[in-house]
Amino acid sequence: MIQNEIEKIIGNKYGNSYETKLKLLEVLFLAEELLKKYNVETTEIVLRDHYGAKGKCNNGYKISLQINFIIKEDISIVKNTVLHEIAHVLAGVINGHNKIWKNIAKEMGVTFKKNYKLKKAYISIIIITLFRFTFYQISIIFIKQKKKKI
Repeated sequence: MIQNEIEKIIGNKYGNSYETKLKLLEVLFLAEELLKKYNVETTEIVLRDHYGAKGKCNNGYKISLQINFIIKEDISIVKNTVLHEIAHVLAGVINGHNKIWKNIAKEMGVTFKKNYKLKKAYISIIIITLFRFTFYQISIIFIKQKKKKI
């Protein structure tokens, strides 16, 4: 699903340089081809000015790619990022960069520059958050039961 982005490129939304348009179109057609290959062609591809992440998988139905990254990087690096995001679609966004996602990404040929293991600090934060949420739920139940008795 790239039609909207093609119209934006042709309409000069992302710049009117011939080279820029050509590169963006090349990536969109490559992404569409990869979506079809992995049977997720209903996933939408959008181009964004977001910084930080080169690509993002939003809710499993939309992949956004950073425009400046696409323009500046070699097509093979951009392809790897598209495959990385498609792996998120296939694994389910909830799996983040865990073993399930990593195995799917490896099968697809994604190359890794980062270590996607959860760090102990993040795991601690998740556990503390879950504990607080559970404690909060138990407190509410207890208060509701107490009010009923009165």
